[in-house]
Amino acid sequence: METSEEIVVYMCKTSWDHEVGVALGGVRVYPSAQNLKEDCRCYEECGIVEVKMELLNVIEVGTL
Repeated sequence: METSEEIVVYMCKTSWDHEVGVALGGVRVYPSAQNLKEDCRCYEECGIVEVKMELLNVIEVGTL
C-alpha cells in the first residue's frame, strides 16, 4: 500500500543529527515546537528542527 501522506513534526536537533535511524527504541517527535519545549528541557542547548515525515508503506496491518 503506497501513499504520499505527510506530516510536519518537531524534534531536538541532537536527535536529528545523531539518533534518527540508529537509536534503539527510536526518537521522540512532537506535534509542535511549543510541545517540545514543554517536554524536552535540552532544547535551549540542542536546538529544535522542523521535520517532514512521509508515510511510504504499511509494512504490517494491526488488529485495531
